[in-house]
Amino acid sequence: MFKRFLFSIFVCLIVFSVASAARIYDCNDLQNMRNDLTADYILMNDINCSETVYWNDGLGFEPIGQLEPFTGSFDGRGFIIYNLTINRSNEDYVGLFGRGSMTIRRVGLEDHIIRGKDNVAGLVGRFSGNMDRCFVRKSEGSDHSKGWIYGEHNVGGVIGFNSGIITNSYNVGSRVRRSGDSISSRIGGFVGSNPNGTIKYSYVASSVYAQEGLFMQGAFAGYATSNRVFVRNYFGILNFDAYTAEGELEGREYSEMRYPYDEDTYVDWDFVRVWSNDINGDINRGYPVLAWETHTPSSGFGGTTFEVVKEEEEEIDIEEDTKFIEFDDNLVIIGLIVLILYFVTKKRRR
Repeated sequence: MFKRFLFSIFVCLIVFSVASAARIYDCNDLQNMRNDLTADYILMNDINCSETVYWNDGLGFEPIGQLEPFTGSFDGRGFIIYNLTINRSNEDYVGLFGRGSMTIRRVGLEDHIIRGKDNVAGLVGRFSGNMDRCFVRKSEGSDHSKGWIYGEHNVGGVIGFNSGIITNSYNVGSRVRRSGDSISSRIGGFVGSNPNGTIKYSYVASSVYAQEGLFMQGAFAGYATSNRVFVRNYFGILNFDAYTAEGELEGREYSEMRYPYDEDTYVDWDFVRVWSNDINGDINRGYPVLAWETHTPSSGFGGTTFEVVKEEEEEIDIEEDTKFIEFDDNLVIIGLIVLILYFVTKKRRR
């Protein structure tokens, strides 16, 4: 019996070891993700994609999952993708990822220039799935032409159209600008359209440039219905601040939302595990920041410099020829099938 148990463990280990996430080292690797839209990927280092301005006769980077949705996973491991250019003003589903039901976490996009038509954003044009600890931002001191997102309909700083679950994410300094002639554009600093998605513990510190009298534009979300779930988010933008408690947007004065806060602001917000205080006001002008961020003081709101905390227990220190092991539900099923076949075969032999 004990031998059977050991054999079962051995079979499971073999099956599990087959699963390995593809590693991304440079912008070419990133672009090649379009060749397998169901795979799992991990980012191995920061990537400078400044060369994309010359790609595809000036169209730049081709969004991953633009023609067919991306359904795999992407773990940025706390690294940042810099200087990405996408210049596709006549195309839909534009962003680092065009569209898909995916898992994406721990990745940042910085100093980008992104142009599209409908469903346009920094990270995902049309999103369903799960996103955690991601950001879009313009770095302090970078050229004014950097950190822009342009589109006509469903345009957001982080997500264009959201029906998924997003947590612990932000847009700092990445400006969203309307293009085209539509009077109902759905443009927001974080998300363009959020009819039934969930966004929790996230914030915007940037600007939205639309048009006076334009329908469905907002500092956080351009459009949202009663089916959406907003929990403990906030934005500080232009001349109006607001935050969401258990779903309802509540406008506040600057002084009420910056440290030291009014006693009835941020009630029941977790300032130990989720949020951090900017006590001296030299990080985010006194507005809360997410606890997973580390901070370098800056001179102004929307120009804050953030770096992702790379969690030690999740760091990967591997040699070039070593595979990163991921557990996959399908492989677990395969492993169980192998075990069943083994015991059936064993029983017949008796």
